Amino acid sequence: MRKQTLPLIGTFFLMVFCVSLWAQQKKGAKQADKATSKPAKKPAFVPVVNLGNSAYNGGPISVSLFDSLLRQGIQSRDQEGNVLSVIGFNFMYFDRQVYEDSAGDLHMMVDLSKEYCPGPNVTPNVAASIYDRIKGGDTVIIDQVLLTKNRPGQKADTFLGKGLKCVLTKNAHTKAKQPSDY
Repeated sequence: MRKQTLPLIGTFFLMVFCVSLWAQQKKGAKQADKATSKPAKKPAFVPVVNLGNSAYNGGPISVSLFDSLLRQGIQSRDQEGNVLSVIGFNFMYFDRQVYEDSAGDLHMMVDLSKEYCPGPNVTPNVAASIYDRIKGGDTVIIDQVLLTKNRPGQKADTFLGKGLKCVLTKNAHTKAKQPSDY
């Protein structure tokens, strides 16, 4: 009798195992159908940040043009062209220098200066030195730009704007777009 019950019990457990696997496969197929049937989400609005009163938003720029645009601060606009208020941003300055090591060999090194700037303009600490220090070959990155859209009678919307990377050049061949170029 024992010899006959062992195969029956084994068959019973095998059937229970197969039924549970089949049920899991059906459940997984239903979840996959639900995932594919959801509509695609719209990408989040990321406003473009411009340097100064221009449409310049990154790339190569001459030292003199960068100097004049940085003094104007940064600004951004929404899809309708409305100006967004700048709450603050991170300002990073990569200063390329040639240094001599203890063996007398020259090496190109980069010094990094980073500061959080509240509002649309650089802080007085940065402004006191940056305009005298910038030169061709340096890089300035403005990122983590926090913007807000104030609408009367409504809650303010806050956005994280797209950062910009300015590669400073010696020559003045780079021209920033003017507001009329929008």
